[in-house]
Amino acid sequence: MGFLGRVAGFTRLDMVRNSDVRKSLGIQPLLLQIEKSQLQWLRHVLRMPLQRKAKQLFLANPTGKRPRGRPRLTWCNHI
Repeated sequence: MGFLGRVAGFTRLDMVRNSDVRKSLGIQPLLLQIEKSQLQWLRHVLRMPLQRKAKQLFLANPTGKRPRGRPRLTWCNHI
């Protein structure tokens, strides 16, 4: 967190945790921002009419034989 630490006025010798640097600057963690944007996209897709390709792909269930190993997650299962 070198750049943000310098912006907040810390040096590496201060040994401040990354979470404390983000908290002092009022920055949300990256994963929270990603989850927020994914939920916004989900709400957008759910409001779409069924004729839109994005809605059709969201509601589609894959068919056929899957490859060996762990099954792939669909976007719906990931949220």
